[in-house]
Amino acid sequence: MLGERCRTFPVHKGCVMKLLQKVKAMLMVGLLLLTGLMGSVAHAAGTVDLTTITGAVSAGDITVGVLAIGAVMAVVYMTIKAAKIVIGVLKAS
Repeated sequence: MLGERCRTFPVHKGCVMKLLQKVKAMLMVGLLLLTGLMGSVAHAAGTVDLTTITGAVSAGDITVGVLAIGAVMAVVYMTIKAAKIVIGVLKAS
């Protein structure tokens, strides 16, 4: 199979995979360079004052929200587990 010619590309199938791997590697390097460039540009712009945005939110509010979501998920899990147990008991009897 690997020695057969590919209908789409006039090269061997193994060569196509190697070409795709090289293209992926070059894209990753380009992405890393672009990210580094953007980071250096942002750093050169100076510090950004975000106190107007972050001052409106407190850590306590976020903690309460996360714990509330966790509690809801725990209740849903226990309800499903209890329903499975009840169904198992009803099937057994």
